[in-house]
Amino acid sequence: MKKKIIGRCVILFGLSLLLSFGCMTDGKEARANVEIEITPYEAIILPKSGDQMAYKSLDTAVSEAGKYPGCTIKLLKDITTRNTSLKLAGKNYTLDLSGRVIARSRINYADRGEVITIKEGADVKIKDSDPNASHFYYKDKGGLITGGSSKNSAGGIHIEKNASLTMTGGTITDCYSKYEGAGLRNENGNVRLNGVTIKSNVCDDNGGGIIHMNGSMVLTDCVIKNNLSKKSGGGIMIKGENVEFHGCSIENNQANDKGGGIVVRQDKVFIDGGYIMGNVAKNGGGVYVDSYRDINIQGRLIIDGNKGGGNVKENLYLQDGTATSARIYDGGLLPGSRVNIAKSGSSDASYKAVIGATEYEWENGLIAVDEGRGWFSETSNKKEVFMATAFDWYGWGILLFIVLELIGVYFMFRQTLNRKRIKKEDKNSENIK
Repeated sequence: MKKKIIGRCVILFGLSLLLSFGCMTDGKEARANVEIEITPYEAIILPKSGDQMAYKSLDTAVSEAGKYPGCTIKLLKDITTRNTSLKLAGKNYTLDLSGRVIARSRINYADRGEVITIKEGADVKIKDSDPNASHFYYKDKGGLITGGSSKNSAGGIHIEKNASLTMTGGTITDCYSKYEGAGLRNENGNVRLNGVTIKSNVCDDNGGGIIHMNGSMVLTDCVIKNNLSKKSGGGIMIKGENVEFHGCSIENNQANDKGGGIVVRQDKVFIDGGYIMGNVAKNGGGVYVDSYRDINIQGRLIIDGNKGGGNVKENLYLQDGTATSARIYDGGLLPGSRVNIAKSGSSDASYKAVIGATEYEWENGLIAVDEGRGWFSETSNKKEVFMATAFDWYGWGILLFIVLELIGVYFMFRQTLNRKRIKKEDKNSENIK
């Protein structure tokens, strides 16, 4: 009897172990593919030719990169305890995050507390070759730049004067700054961001996600979301010229003052397609354009669902100035576009659309594009509004009729001239006889 009881207990204990193991496996399903690197090496240099070289220090690998023009520095493991920023100087090399993490040990508002510094005169690339990599301690996938906290620079990446950075892929997240630009600060460099995500950064000053001071910046297929500015420019603050957005998504950012998504304080800003939605600010929830400034919009663009103070709809917000007002130039909005406009004062901010708008209701502040594009214009009673009207089949039929009419008039004119010429020749011949 005792043997039977002992045997049953052993079986039950074995089953409980199996069930416990199964529960642990299910509980850690999200971490099943996470690799915890047990290696003394932080990075490896991949030269264009020759042998690979592994380094225990990422900083040492960066300092050696100049010896191998065109090389790639590849991260071998997560680096989460840095006390200083990673300084990228020199030219002609690429830092591959390879799905890993570069993070600083969190110190509240340290002196130059950014994660990465692009040094003055540098010309470098950052990429992420493994965007689907999972992490044990971080929920975001792929290469991460995180943990920065600065009192006088960016939290994530700081681009110094006359430096150039091209970044493809990767995420800048959970960085703080007491200064301007928690995620990324472009001092006066040339910046190209392709498929980069900038999210969940917090700034005590302007530019929760990005601040562009000067130089140039081109963002293509980027995501800027869930950033916070305690002043203006929740997603991005633009203080310098030459900024382009191509197919970017700017969502759910917040500013305590102006421009939940974007603040435009300089000319030569181009928005080509994309989405600006769900942003919140005291004034200009979506895009806030200062008076005296122009903004250029084109492509398939949605600026909608953004809120200003008092939960009012403020999407593309034009500030009225004493002498002039913010202006919009429509370089060709495509079908499916929807742009809601708000203005700060009682006067009408200038709207100059070259092509693209099929519906213009200033009272409701709506530009919507349905189908096709034309080249007709009309003038409003208040200010000049140059506006294209989309053609439907009826419109195309009218246009074809007008063209045929013009051709008919041309041929009638030619026939009239021919008749006069023949009469003149007949008359001359009679005189000769």
